[in-house]
Amino acid sequence: MSVKGSKEFEIAADPATVMAAVAAVEELPNWAGPYKNATVESRYEDGRPKLVRAEVTVVGITDHQLVEYAWDGDRRASWTLLESSAQKLQIGSYTLSAGGKGTKVLFELELEPKIKMPGFLFKKVVGTALDTGSKDLKKYVEGLK
Repeated sequence: MSVKGSKEFEIAADPATVMAAVAAVEELPNWAGPYKNATVESRYEDGRPKLVRAEVTVVGITDHQLVEYAWDGDRRASWTLLESSAQKLQIGSYTLSAGGKGTKVLFELELEPKIKMPGFLFKKVVGTALDTGSKDLKKYVEGLK
């Protein structure tokens, strides 16, 4: 069974800067603690990542994954899991809009593990992913100035 979650937050930067940070997937290990590495395997003509292979460790479980990204300008980035050693499903997205003091961000994520996990542990995995994808992204982007 999959679990969905979302976080809304604001980043003190314009949408183009936020989306550039999201697109810099090779930097994930530098700001997103669970990421041990991230490698772009192919890119779209505009240079943004298409296929990304990554190693992620959460609650002692290491996952080797391949995700496919899709981009809608500086408005939306989404990804879908293609291969994984620990997940059946991962669908995520960042939707950006100009806000009063920067960029409003909606981060949505749906996960489903391959292995049976106690509910409390899986909730921790989802919570960690949502926190990393919101709080850590905000800190990273605002630190670029």
